[in-house]
Amino acid sequence: MSEYHEEAESKCAVRLPGRSFDLGPVDVYLRANGISDARRFAAKDDDELNDAVCAGDIRRVVFTGVEELLEAIWIGHVRYSRWMELGVQVDVVHPPQGGWKEWAMVTAGSFERYRRGLRVRQIVAATVLSLLALGGIAAVLWLR
Repeated sequence: MSEYHEEAESKCAVRLPGRSFDLGPVDVYLRANGISDARRFAAKDDDELNDAVCAGDIRRVVFTGVEELLEAIWIGHVRYSRWMELGVQVDVVHPPQGGWKEWAMVTAGSFERYRRGLRVRQIVAATVLSLLALGGIAAVLWLR
């Protein structure tokens, strides 16, 4: 569990960004909306956030930006359609401004970052598996 995760008995949660980010605007947003005891979840705890929402422990989730929400959805840790079925309120501190073109750019950028990260993870996994296979072949040939 994250060091950022607070065990407050709250129906509200804040999903902290995965990268370094000034949390001042988030705290201002929370105070402005009368939220004083929000549970905080780090990006690596998206699955725990989703479990808490689906269990009914959290009824409102605040994201710093749409990018963080989309990232959690792309990775598969947030079941957004289930959240909507449960009537969970999702807030974004810094929503994209403008019309559909800006939303499309945010969505495309988020998906491209997700795919880039996925490619890196796949390359690392393929490299590790290749090294294990080569080690296995070498062991078989050496024991012959």
